[in-house]
Amino acid sequence: MKTAFGPSGNNVTILHSRQNPGYQEGAIQAISDALENNWFTPYDWIIRVNPDVIIRNDTWIIHQMLDKEKVGAILVDCGDKFLNSAKYAKVHTDFSIFQPKYIQVPEEAKRIVNAEKHFSKIIEEVWTTGRAAILPDNDPNHGICRVRGHKSSVVHDHEWLDGMIQCFNQGIYNFTKCNSLNS
Repeated sequence: MKTAFGPSGNNVTILHSRQNPGYQEGAIQAISDALENNWFTPYDWIIRVNPDVIIRNDTWIIHQMLDKEKVGAILVDCGDKFLNSAKYAKVHTDFSIFQPKYIQVPEEAKRIVNAEKHFSKIIEEVWTTGRAAILPDNDPNHGICRVRGHKSSVVHDHEWLDGMIQCFNQGIYNFTKCNSLNS
């Protein structure tokens, strides 16, 4: 972990806005505010994860982050297509990891009101140049932008989380055992 994240444990910026502009607008505002205020500038990697997204296994993710000359972002494709070859992509915003040096905010991105399409536009350089590592084992989304799958190392799945809470309440703290009970 120290190799991927550096010797300091102080690489955290927290911003709390008292006003939530709404579902899509809030996701757009979070990334826009950070870019406009250069909050990402001192960091090699930005990890954006919503509270209802669970990283079940970080091994593959850390391996990708350590290959930072080849990998510019770790993304989930909402469109069920291989993102690195798609002309028009839709990138998941509830979970993404990226190097801020690859972020560009073209003027047309400022007019996009869908969070996934907005983020896809500003991170376009990464996926159009083949520098996106696509999270493996994500089940097909069929138009719903959700990271999920029984084998996926990252899940945005309220039922899975509820199952884990039930296991913990029963005193089962072994992830593998709990996961097999909930599948």
